[in-house]
Amino acid sequence: MPIWLTSLITSMIAFTIFNNRGTLRSQNEKLKFTITTVGSLMIASLIGAFLYIYYMGHVLGFDFNQSIETAIYIAIAVMGFSFLILGCLVWLGLPAVPLLMLFVFFSIQASILPVQMLPEFYQNYILPWNPFYHYIATLKEILYEGINLTLNGTVWMFILFITFGVVSFTTAVYIKKFKANTTAKMI
Repeated sequence: MPIWLTSLITSMIAFTIFNNRGTLRSQNEKLKFTITTVGSLMIASLIGAFLYIYYMGHVLGFDFNQSIETAIYIAIAVMGFSFLILGCLVWLGLPAVPLLMLFVFFSIQASILPVQMLPEFYQNYILPWNPFYHYIATLKEILYEGINLTLNGTVWMFILFITFGVVSFTTAVYIKKFKANTTAKMI
């Protein structure tokens, strides 16, 4: 859940920056804005993941066997979810947030509980496509089984989320026109 909330907060900040960007006249300004926003999201994801591991390890006393790999995996997950949310926000706007929160509300329990405790419907139809389940399953493998971080299906899923978000954001910057604040015009 902290990963999802971190992703939601960072993508909402990026979306607010996108909405308040002003008029970008040249292609160079648009490219600079896109690179700066995407780079800022990636840096925020890395910083957030390493701070999360530091907090869990040093403050709460959780013993990480592979703290660097765990932090990198969490950073990839935060980037993936952030760009997925941002990609939805730039096209759907703020109505995407309640939809995404409903998705979290109904799917997070299915991904945290052991598979044996879930109804058969969840096991057969919800878990196979639920990104939270795959995220948590890979995190458990890294934490408890000592498996190294590899380009498995979950990491590729996050790479696809990142690609979707970057392509959607870049396309929106170049295609969507800036709408000046109507209340400012009235004054």
